[in-house]
Amino acid sequence: MGRFKPPPEDPTGSSDCPPVLPGLRAESLARLEDAKTSHRYERGQVLHYEGNPCTGVHVIASGRAKLVRTTAAGRHCILRIANPGDVLGLDALLAADRCYSATAAMLEAGVVSFVERDVFMNVIRSDPSAAEAVFGILCEWTRRSDEERLELIGSGVRERTARVLVQLARDHGVAAGSGVLIRMKLSREELAEMIGSAAETVTRQLAEFRESNLVKLDGRKIVVIDVEGLSRVGHPQEFSVS
Repeated sequence: MGRFKPPPEDPTGSSDCPPVLPGLRAESLARLEDAKTSHRYERGQVLHYEGNPCTGVHVIASGRAKLVRTTAAGRHCILRIANPGDVLGLDALLAADRCYSATAAMLEAGVVSFVERDVFMNVIRSDPSAAEAVFGILCEWTRRSDEERLELIGSGVRERTARVLVQLARDHGVAAGSGVLIRMKLSREELAEMIGSAAETVTRQLAEFRESNLVKLDGRKIVVIDVEGLSRVGHPQEFSVS
C-alpha cells in the first residue's frame, strides 16, 4: 500500500481523484490519468480478493479501506488501513503468482480509481522514475512489516490493544473534550482483526481500559482519555526504569 499526499478529504466522495503516482514524467502521468476509471464504493464493498489474479491497482481518492488476510485457521486479520492517496495492489503487480496478497474492502464510503495491470506495467517499464517510486514503496512496506513483527514478540493482547488504540487516535482522532475521539467506524470484530485476537477478548480488554480511566466507550465510539497512559501499556519497555 503506497502512501502519497492526499487531496483534502471530501466525506461525500465527490473530491477529485489524486494522481496515481505523483512526481512522474508528464507523459507517464498523463498515460495513467487517461487510463484510470473512478467509481464510488459503499462501506463493505470489496475492491479485490486475496488470492485472485491481479487485474490492476486501486487508488483511494476518498473514504478508507481495510486490507485483510485470512489465517490457516480461518481467522481474519486486518493488516492496515488504507487512507486517501494510498495505492493498493502494487505488490501483486510484481509477485511471482501475480495474485493479490490481501482482500481490500471499504471501511468508509468513498471514491476509488482503478488502473489496469498492463497499462501500469508498461509505464513502469518505460519510465525509470515510476519503477523507482514503486520499488521505494515496496521497500517501505518491508521495513514497516519488520518493525511490526518485532513489536509482536512477547506482546500480549493487552499491549497490542493499547498500541492499536494509540495509533488510531493519532491517525484518525479528533479532540473531544479532554480526550481524543477515534473517528473510524470500526466494529468490535474489525478492531479485533486489527489486534489479532477474538472479539470477546478485545471487548473485555476495552472494559479494563475503561475501568482504568484510559478510554471512554459509547457503543462503537471510543474516546482515548489518556494517550500517554495507553502508550505506557503498549510499550512498557520504553517506560521502564533501568
